[in-house]
Amino acid sequence: MYTHLIAQTLDDLGTTPVNDAAVNAAGTAALGAFAGLMIAAWAIGLVALAIWIWALVDVIRRQFIKQDDKTLWMILVIVGLFIGNPIIPIIYLIVGRKKGTIPGSAQAPVTQTPPAQAPAQPAPEEHHDDNPPTQTPPAA
Repeated sequence: MYTHLIAQTLDDLGTTPVNDAAVNAAGTAALGAFAGLMIAAWAIGLVALAIWIWALVDVIRRQFIKQDDKTLWMILVIVGLFIGNPIIPIIYLIVGRKKGTIPGSAQAPVTQTPPAQAPAQPAPEEHHDDNPPTQTPPAA
């Protein structure tokens, strides 16, 4: 319908006659291209929203060695939503997840102590008397 209004307006201005079929074809092609771009934009937006939700839930559930790390990642992920940048949650999912663990999971727990070392071997017993051991002469 809009294509007919454009054609009628151009016709009223005294321009060259307009072929209705050509106008309809051009309008349909433009509308199809616009609809395709809108569908792609919606799909990209939904994927970005899903990644953001995944990152936010993961930050909330995960325990970090330092509480400051958790706070920083949470702020960055939330700010990433408001500025419309899906890169920040992706960076968290690649880098930040490695710094914490989820309680009750099969992952190794995060600790601040270094791994346990093997116990030291006791030193061989030495003779600490003031008198050195004496040898008895062989019996004759």
